[in-house]
Amino acid sequence: ILAVFAQLERETIVERAQMAKKEMARQGNWRGGGHTPYGDRYNREAPGRLEPDPVEAPIVQLIFDLYTRKNLGFDAIAAYLSGDNPAKKFYPPRNSKVWNSSGISRILKNPTYCGKLKYKDDVLDGKHEPIITQERLDSAISIAAARAEQQGVKRTYLLSGLLRCSECGGKMRAKRHWVNWPKKPKKYHYNYVCYN
Repeated sequence: ILAVFAQLERETIVERAQMAKKEMARQGNWRGGGHTPYGDRYNREAPGRLEPDPVEAPIVQLIFDLYTRKNLGFDAIAAYLSGDNPAKKFYPPRNSKVWNSSGISRILKNPTYCGKLKYKDDVLDGKHEPIITQERLDSAISIAAARAEQQGVKRTYLLSGLLRCSECGGKMRAKRHWVNWPKKPKKYHYNYVCYN
């Protein structure tokens, strides 16, 4: 009987926490917990509010500019930001040591940067200052969709996540390399590389 009541109490706590997060998002406040999106920081003077980070926000704007205006891809942007030029220090996201294409992709699809908040499948109006315009976000999303459609059928890599690196023991993933750069038509080789 005690176990049943303990389980009921746990479920009640989880349900109330989810309701509180949904209500915070509905009011336009950051729901708290976890990392804030790259480019934003938590405003301690206004609880529940995000504000642009003075160091990271310009990098977010640069990423959108390189993608929508300079026509660079995810890998090219990651390589540009990871360059060895000490005069241009582009700090990677807090949960990553280096810039990578998946991190760039997440930034370019995140509605938080245009003053919105995402809670599960809902996109709601936020109270925080936007870093980019809604038009710039829509442009980036449409470019990504067009490029995905051009690439056609998505390849499946049966050994992704199963292979291990002989150097560090990390998981391996599939990667595409443009081998005849900058010539066109493009020719690619596909092989497995370490996540690290």
